[in-house]
Amino acid sequence: MSYKPGLGMAGKANFDGGTTITVDEFQQGDYLHHELRDHILGVYPIEYATKQGLSQLVGRAEDVLSDAERRREREALDRFFTALGQGGDVAYGAEEMQTALDYGAVDVLLVSDARPPAEIRELEEATTDQGGECLVVSTDTDRGAQFDTAFGGLGALLRFPIN
Repeated sequence: MSYKPGLGMAGKANFDGGTTITVDEFQQGDYLHHELRDHILGVYPIEYATKQGLSQLVGRAEDVLSDAERRREREALDRFFTALGQGGDVAYGAEEMQTALDYGAVDVLLVSDARPPAEIRELEEATTDQGGECLVVSTDTDRGAQFDTAFGGLGALLRFPIN
């Protein structure tokens, strides 16, 4: 069984699971494209090739997945703050965010986990509908809390400038 969680950036947080024999055979065989193979974060033998096995796989890989997601958040926030400081193509706040979404300019939407869940879902849908990526930023980190406080928990890296 191979499972790729939906973290927004394909191939960035893959992990494999299955019985030990199945995992070994899968990894040694020519089943994965080399670019996907390079992004495997871990291998976790599981007992069942069922829904129960998938749950077991996710549980065993939880720490690796959490680290990968935190790294993605940190990298996206770094890109946002750098672009902001250099006058790059970013937007922040509710009004600018809506304008950017209206123009289809959002490449990566950053939204704080402190925002209402219904609003996060709505923004994520609007962003992905236009081919962008939505990343929910945790306020449990210093950078995430700073983003939430300074920008109201809404920011975006843009494909092109909007004025």
